[in-house]
Amino acid sequence: MVALSLLIPLALAQEPPPEEPPAADDAPVVEAVPVVAAPADLVTPAPRFASDEEVRIQEPAEDLFAAGERVWVEAPVGDNAFLAGDKVYIQSAIDGDLFAAGGEVHIDAPVHGDVYVGGGEVTVGPEGRVDGHMLVGTGALRLEGPLRGTLRVGAGEVTVDAPIGGDVQMEAGALVFGDAGRVGGDLDYATPEPTAGVDERVDGVVRWTRSENKDLEDFAEHEEPASPVLSVAGWALHTGWSYLAKLIVGVALVLLGGQAASRASRVLVEQPSRSLGFGLAGFVLLPLLSVMACVLIIPFPLGLLGMTAFAALLYVSQIIAAQALGDELLRRVKPGVWGSPLVSLAVGLLPLVLLTSLPWVGSLVWFVATVLGGGAIWLRLRELARA
Repeated sequence: MVALSLLIPLALAQEPPPEEPPAADDAPVVEAVPVVAAPADLVTPAPRFASDEEVRIQEPAEDLFAAGERVWVEAPVGDNAFLAGDKVYIQSAIDGDLFAAGGEVHIDAPVHGDVYVGGGEVTVGPEGRVDGHMLVGTGALRLEGPLRGTLRVGAGEVTVDAPIGGDVQMEAGALVFGDAGRVGGDLDYATPEPTAGVDERVDGVVRWTRSENKDLEDFAEHEEPASPVLSVAGWALHTGWSYLAKLIVGVALVLLGGQAASRASRVLVEQPSRSLGFGLAGFVLLPLLSVMACVLIIPFPLGLLGMTAFAALLYVSQIIAAQALGDELLRRVKPGVWGSPLVSLAVGLLPLVLLTSLPWVGSLVWFVATVLGGGAIWLRLRELARA
């Protein structure tokens, strides 16, 4: 074969090429090139959605969306993590930003991006670390791991027992420094009383203001106390109007949407955990993407459309949650029987509107109902898209 390949060019140089096409045997040979698969560790993990009573993330994910009563992150997250639960534990590194909400949030691993968290208790443990900035709203914040960026916090009590590289702005009931606590930038804090020895713990400028919540006596001296009868009457009027407005909108949705609208509430009854997970994801992503569309995309109305849809979704989600609550209450009276969507709506709206009108508890009930209802709408839209 090697000799033939040397003789053919020599013959072509001595004689003109033949008129007929070359024989099939003389056609060029194309050798197959083996395809080598990429190593498994070079394959980018896909985003992961998880929701259950207990959620344990034990496989790497690029983006993570998880919700449950208790959530453990035990495997690396390549980008951002969106977490919600009564108790949330971060025990493996997160390369992007962390968005978390829960009764307790424990960060015991490095977070290489920013941290946005709200909860009853938030702790960055000795094994934890935040390379970006922190924005926190909580009853109690305890920092035992270093924070490289800035800290913005509103809390009942803040304990700093690790170095903070940037500035700190806070309003808290108390600020406590541990042995390892130090602020590399400026400290601007508002508390009922100044923290003793704070100047020795801060490299930059210290600014303290008395917390406004401490001096309510000044207002009481100049304002007449409201009549209890008028307060109750105003609350009843506002609550009744809220119930009536939601009922009118809900009836219109049921009548116009038919079975498609009614099915969303039943999705929530049948799949509460998935509704919670998808609702949290939508609650974070829809406004974020809308803002990005306003900033980065030339057709400016696209971002405005997204924000408008988000505002409408906040209201409609409560109606879906109320209908699901009504379905569940009526099924307890007649198990296994689905009642009229309008009756379920009227029954479910009553406790929902009453609970959301209460101080402190009302905001939490509103948030949970909105997230659950929004998740059910998302799941219902997926069903319709696949049908």
